[in-house]
Amino acid sequence: MQLDSAVLFSADAEEPEAKGRPVHWHRDRFGYFPTGAYVKPLLVISFTYLQEMTLEYGPLRVIPGSHRTPVRIPEDRLEEPHEDELLLHTSPGDVVLIHHNLLHSGTHSVSEGRRQFLGIGYNTSAMRHDESFTGPNVQALLKTARRTRDRRTLRLLGEDEMFNVRQNAGFTTPEQTAWEEWRRADDEHAADTTEARAQVAQARRRLSQ
Repeated sequence: MQLDSAVLFSADAEEPEAKGRPVHWHRDRFGYFPTGAYVKPLLVISFTYLQEMTLEYGPLRVIPGSHRTPVRIPEDRLEEPHEDELLLHTSPGDVVLIHHNLLHSGTHSVSEGRRQFLGIGYNTSAMRHDESFTGPNVQALLKTARRTRDRRTLRLLGEDEMFNVRQNAGFTTPEQTAWEEWRRADDEHAADTTEARAQVAQARRRLSQ
């Protein structure tokens, strides 16, 4: 997996008549109209909530099972409540993970404060991502990951030296077997830098004190 996008969302309150109404029903990018069969997600979306998501603040709305069931919403009903919807009244710190094909929508906020949440998308490393990874914090993480030969962190941040080999592996054996072999290979690759990893861990401990 790799980062697809990371967004700190914030929205102003709206007029009282918007209370309890969906913002806009949709399936996320890489999505398609389902056929009834389950398909592994190409994108997993993580919502981390920073407030008590009451009806006033605007809870996440989902239609359970719609990532595999061909639930259709007409164009003129995309901002209307759905008979099969479920409203998620989350608390601060709660995290919700959804399949990219799950029909979902925000709810208009009528609260006094701004509606806020952190949205992070993770896609498979074979997919295009939207992040540039040029910010100083990410560059510092990349520098440490290169130093410690941490393929997992590098892959998450869009740098994968094994991409071509593993993406075109032939797939003649069950993928679970391949993932186990690749995980062992990544662990052995990182084990060559035990001293560097210990130095990084020590520096992190000092920063947290």
